[in-house]
Amino acid sequence: MMKLYRYESANREDGIKICLQEYYVASETPKGYWISTAFHFSDVSEDTDIRKDRWVQKEGVNIFARTTRQAALHDFRCRKTRYKQIMEARLLELATIFDLLDA
Repeated sequence: MMKLYRYESANREDGIKICLQEYYVASETPKGYWISTAFHFSDVSEDTDIRKDRWVQKEGVNIFARTTRQAALHDFRCRKTRYKQIMEARLLELATIFDLLDA
């Protein structure tokens, strides 16, 4: 059975962890895949009520999960780089606000 991969970070009691999530492909279409998320548990049967399906496109920029671990890791790095840029811009904005308050 085919799998798709996505890296995610999780803030836990013992620190930040990087986790590789694996999603089984339930079916394939010409433009994408239907994946079974099942709340990230791969051993949940398809008959279970907690199973959720999600459609993932094959090509494009914002793809939820990738066909290889390397591509998933690259996407994770890109997502976190963009997140860092956004947070740095917000910190700069806050510094400017505090400078204006202190003036």
